[in-house]
Amino acid sequence: MIQKKISLQLQTALGLIIAILCLALIFSAQGWRLFVVQTPSMGQTAPVGSLVVSQTQETYKPGDIISFYRNSRIYTHRIVNEKDGKFTTKGDMNGSNDPWLTNKDDIIAKSHYIIYHAGWLAMALPWLFFGWIIVYLISCWRRISPEWRWPIRIIGGTFVVVFTSLWLHPWINIALLNYFPSDKGGIDMHIVNTGIFPIKAEGVRLTPGENATINIRYADSGSTGRYTLMPRPSLGFWGIVWVMLFCLTPLLIAIFIQVPHQRNRRIRSISDTPKESLFIDKYPYIIIVLIILLSVIILSMQLSTLAAFTASIRNSVSRARTSTWFNCENYLKSNPKPVMAFAMNTSGNQSEINGGLMGQARGNFSFDANDRGSCQRDGGGALIYEPNSCLGQYSVSGDTQTSDYSLEVWFKTNDRNSNGKLIGMGHAIVNSVTIYESETQNDRNLYIDGSGRIVFAIRPDSVQYIASPAGINYADNNWHHAVATLSSASGSRLYVDGRLVAQNSQMKRARTLATGWFQRAYWKFGCGGMSNWRNGDGTRFDGRYYYRGRMRFGAIYETVLTQNQVLEHYLAGSTS
Repeated sequence: MIQKKISLQLQTALGLIIAILCLALIFSAQGWRLFVVQTPSMGQTAPVGSLVVSQTQETYKPGDIISFYRNSRIYTHRIVNEKDGKFTTKGDMNGSNDPWLTNKDDIIAKSHYIIYHAGWLAMALPWLFFGWIIVYLISCWRRISPEWRWPIRIIGGTFVVVFTSLWLHPWINIALLNYFPSDKGGIDMHIVNTGIFPIKAEGVRLTPGENATINIRYADSGSTGRYTLMPRPSLGFWGIVWVMLFCLTPLLIAIFIQVPHQRNRRIRSISDTPKESLFIDKYPYIIIVLIILLSVIILSMQLSTLAAFTASIRNSVSRARTSTWFNCENYLKSNPKPVMAFAMNTSGNQSEINGGLMGQARGNFSFDANDRGSCQRDGGGALIYEPNSCLGQYSVSGDTQTSDYSLEVWFKTNDRNSNGKLIGMGHAIVNSVTIYESETQNDRNLYIDGSGRIVFAIRPDSVQYIASPAGINYADNNWHHAVATLSSASGSRLYVDGRLVAQNSQMKRARTLATGWFQRAYWKFGCGGMSNWRNGDGTRFDGRYYYRGRMRFGAIYETVLTQNQVLEHYLAGSTS
């Protein structure tokens, strides 16, 4: 009998699957497509977790929301302009247009319906389906009493929903778009609500897809510049009612739906039941208690999920913003234009990207043509700096004490044993074989210390420096983007991976390096004198003069990059 029931259930399930597949084929044949929004670039028009129902069209016009291919990815953005058969697109929340033009052949479909939150269900369905299958198979185990099969299915199904929610974070979630020092004190965090429920952060209420800049004035106790934003759910009365009903669904099922084995039992009283079966016969009450406890756990976990999330909040800026430059090389050709820039994506001497002097490669270099680093959209590979290797070009200008400038490079290393200089300026004897090693003076140094911290240092009279926070090792064999700036007006700043990590308003003057017939001031990548400089903790740095690791896209600017420019440069290469 049981086998017949199972067989009937399997046949029913198989019939439903076939019916769904047939409907999907008919749907697809009519040109309809379904897309789940996974990034917040469309703002409140299509919040994260929305289901976009689209259909192919013969023509498209400005104002249409379209889904299209770009670099093996699918984007859903709005058309803002059309010219010569090419479309300019933009996410509704993005500050600028997409850095590309889209051909009609790349367009998949036009959006007709946007169903809020339905995308979360679409993403959860595979987890829910396979989880329920596992629970069902467990409940059919022959050693399990028939009286406990439906309780196991109810409890197991509840756990499947809980674990799926914890994995996807659909209810309450935020994305950090950017953060920067505030004129009001502390920092400003630009966030967007990427969950289903409205939230309130520092008195500001955000609905799904809505963004705002939140001022955080007080750093965590005992931390060095660490600020925490802790939004809370803002459900309102009916929202709380909905959540309670959702969480109590298993309880309602247990109370109001009579399970199959109960319909076949006729027990007049407890006294009519054998003593050994009393515990089993009381199972409905046990199940109700268990499900009540589970419901409370579910509610607590969902409404407190954010507490754990905000403690490790990360910069996910690339999920919502559109970079002005599509790849790393493009920003080296744009405003602001560097005085020298090398892609470092070939072996040997390096051609200056903007047609300047050749970068002289001396020493032990190797090259990995397959490692494009974080700049995946750029061609070439990565230049590998070995012991006694150096890339340099003499400075035509910009070596005076009051010069404004910026240093920029992508790097990757796992060597933090007093690793040497990423970028710096120093003397070089023109006719020497060791042209890049021998120097009488050096300054404007960007380097990695023995603990993996990034340090930017100058020595107008005595050593002045800023460093990335302690406890973070950037010699971790991952690609990182580093920028150091010096301004005669506002001082020095250090950025890592698009974030401002250190600044000193008093670091305004560098050293003037004397130049002459036998000596010139050289900008150098990967080498230069490093005696008597400082580690990030202030102790003396006496490491190697050479760097060991990989580099791509190094540049020198005779201007100060703004925080937004640094961020855009990072986004051009970031794969996050």
